Amino acid sequence: MPHNGVIIVHVGAGYHSQSKVSEYRKACSDALLKAVQLLRAGVEAAAVAAEAISVLEAAACTNAGRGSNLTLDGTVECDAGLMVDRGAGGRFAGVGAAPRLAHPVRVALRMLEVQQRGLSLGREPPNLLVGEGAVRWAEAQSLPVSPASHLVTPEAQRRYDKYRRSLDEVDRERTADRKRPRLEAADETDSELRDTVGAVVLDCSGHIAAASSSGGIMLKHPGRVGQAAVFGCGCWADAAATTGRYGVGVSTSGTGEQLVMSCLARRVAAEISRSEHAIQGLQLGLKRGFLGSHYVPPSSQRLAGAIALRHDPGLGAVDVSWGHCTASFVLGYMAASSDSPQTLCSRLPPEGAPGATVLSQAVSIRCGPCAEHEPRDRPASGAEWAAGGADGEQGAPGL
Repeated sequence: MPHNGVIIVHVGAGYHSQSKVSEYRKACSDALLKAVQLLRAGVEAAAVAAEAISVLEAAACTNAGRGSNLTLDGTVECDAGLMVDRGAGGRFAGVGAAPRLAHPVRVALRMLEVQQRGLSLGREPPNLLVGEGAVRWAEAQSLPVSPASHLVTPEAQRRYDKYRRSLDEVDRERTADRKRPRLEAADETDSELRDTVGAVVLDCSGHIAAASSSGGIMLKHPGRVGQAAVFGCGCWADAAATTGRYGVGVSTSGTGEQLVMSCLARRVAAEISRSEHAIQGLQLGLKRGFLGSHYVPPSSQRLAGAIALRHDPGLGAVDVSWGHCTASFVLGYMAASSDSPQTLCSRLPPEGAPGATVLSQAVSIRCGPCAEHEPRDRPASGAEWAAGGADGEQGAPGL
C-alpha cells in the first residue's frame, strides 16, 4: 500500500529573536498545511516541495523571496535549488543571484520539468541559471517576474540602512587608518538569519524531493551565489535503490560560502544513509563534514543547520531529524495522516557555543511500506528521538 507522505521545513539557522518566534513558527505551519493538502491529493514530491517553499518565500519574516536581505546596492537577488531522488529522475535545478523573482523555487521547478521533457535538436537543458539570464528564462516560460521595488519590504530596508551605516563607518575608520570598530550589535527584536528556507518531502509514491531558497547574507556583493543554488550544497535527495536501504533528503542553512566549501547537503545525506540511526548520521555530517572540514576557512565562525528525512521503504518508517551549530533553528514537520503540524524553535543550551556545539533531534514516524517493497520487521533497538533544546523542552513531539 502507498504511504501518506511526510514533510519537514525550516526558516533558517541563525539567531531568532524570541519576540518573533511565533511569526516564524506560523510561517512553518502555513507551509506544512499547504504541502499536506497537496500530498493528500497525490501531488508528486518536487511540486509539493516547491509549493511549501513558495509559502515560505512569501512570508514577510523569512530571508527568501520578497523581504530578503539586500545586496550592497540595496536590491534583492535570490537563490533557490530543487532536487528529486534518482527514482524520480535524479534531477537538480538551481537559480542564482536572480533579481525580480519573488518565487525563484518555481523557476527551479520549471527547470526540472524542462529537463525531463528535453529540448529540441538534442540541446542540453540547463541545471543552473543566474542573474538576468534566469529572469529572461522565467519570462520565456511565462512565469511571473516582479518589479525590483516590490521585493524590498520596509523591514528589509530598515535592516539594510542600519548595517549600511555601520559599514560606511567602518570604511571611514579604515581609510583614516584607525582601529576598526565593530558593527552595531543587533537589537533584541532583530533576528540574524543565515541564508535559507528549506523543505524535504516524501510523497505517497515513496519519492523524495529537497529544496532550498535564499535571499543570501546581508550586504552581499551583487552577483554572489550562495549554497541554495549549488548542487550538493543547499539540498540533496536520493532514493533507497541507490543508497542501499534508505531514501534520504536534506536541506541546509547557514553561511553560504561555508556550506559550498563543505558540500554540506550531500555530506550529511551520505552520513545518514550509512548510519544505524538517522540522528547519528546527521550529527556526524555536521561535526565531521562541517565543523571538521578542512575546506572551510579556519578564521571563520562556522554556522550551519540542516533538516533531513530518511525513509525505509520496506518498513514504511520515516525519521525526520534536524541539527544546528547556530544559536537557534526554527522548523516544523507533519505527516499527511496527521491533523496538525508540529513546529518548534530549537536553541543551543546556555553552555553551548555557536560555531562549536551541535544540537540534534529526531522523530520517527510510521507511514506503512511502499507497494514496491516487501515489509520487514523494524529493529527494536534505537532511540526514537534525541533530547535537547527545543525552547527549553526535552525531546520533540511525535506524530
